Amino acid sequence: MKRIVSWWTDYIANGIPYVITLRTPPRADCIVISFQQAIEFVPGVASLTERSSGRGIMDMMVKYKGNSALFNREILTAAYKRRGFEKLHTVMSKGRFLVFSVK
Repeated sequence: MKRIVSWWTDYIANGIPYVITLRTPPRADCIVISFQQAIEFVPGVASLTERSSGRGIMDMMVKYKGNSALFNREILTAAYKRRGFEKLHTVMSKGRFLVFSVK
């Protein structure tokens, strides 16, 4: 029981993990970096880790401490403030899994 309580405390204290996938055109390194920076500036984001990338698809793990219902909107708001995200849209948003595309 103590292990479960310890795990849960750490889980809540460091933020709930979200899996975010970004679909981009090939060779869009600047867009990827800018998107990651936009997410890092969202209030409540504790950490961002790139899990994998290639062929225009990048997966990230983001730990977020905040209102999960508003997280998608906060990501879009932060990204829209940057150049190159005029075509950014949500492909899918289901629980802790978010997919965005700039294609």
